Amino acid sequence: MRPDSRAPGHSLLVGLVLATVVGLLWPAGQASAAGERAKATGIATAAGSAATANCPPGTAGSNPGGTFDNVGVGALATSCTGTEAMASVAGVALVGLQIGAVQSRCVVGGAASSSVVVVSGGGPTTGLVAGPVTIGVGVTTVKLNEVARSGGFVTVNALHITVPGGADIVVAQSRCMATAASPGRPASGAPVWLVVVAALVCLVGARVVVGDVLGWRRSTV
Repeated sequence: MRPDSRAPGHSLLVGLVLATVVGLLWPAGQASAAGERAKATGIATAAGSAATANCPPGTAGSNPGGTFDNVGVGALATSCTGTEAMASVAGVALVGLQIGAVQSRCVVGGAASSSVVVVSGGGPTTGLVAGPVTIGVGVTTVKLNEVARSGGFVTVNALHITVPGGADIVVAQSRCMATAASPGRPASGAPVWLVVVAALVCLVGARVVVGDVLGWRRSTV
């Protein structure tokens, strides 16, 4: 029998391309999910941040402290594991308010909390404060134990200091994914439906390749 002039090369090429697309889509989602699990920041201002720790890979940060936008800040320390972020500050001093130990903590898919010790100037809130409280010091607003949920994350700020038209400082911030990523499912990156469609197309392409190869072999016999 005369050999069929159609070789299976074109179908093989299509199959390889489809497999490559699926292979690239799936890890992209997993990597994005892993890179956004948690983060701890000692202090953040408009000019930047100091003492940060990221998860993964699981890091720690520290800073001796200093003056940031006219706010005196003590030693900063942060830590981050695969599931937990924690930030602490030895003390904070601004005009009319003296604050001692400051700490925030969050767990991926779990609890989020913070605590502040107000040494003086906090009025009735002087002492250990574990719940959300707002203190006015002149034109300065100081929010204690601020919690925000947005974009699938929970963010805990032990202190958030704002001055109208001036400073905006966050002290001891912890940020974690609000829910744990499902195993084997990309939490972000390529949408799940796109991955499923690409996988189905790849399976169909593989079936075409196999059928084409077998048909070509029969035609050469």
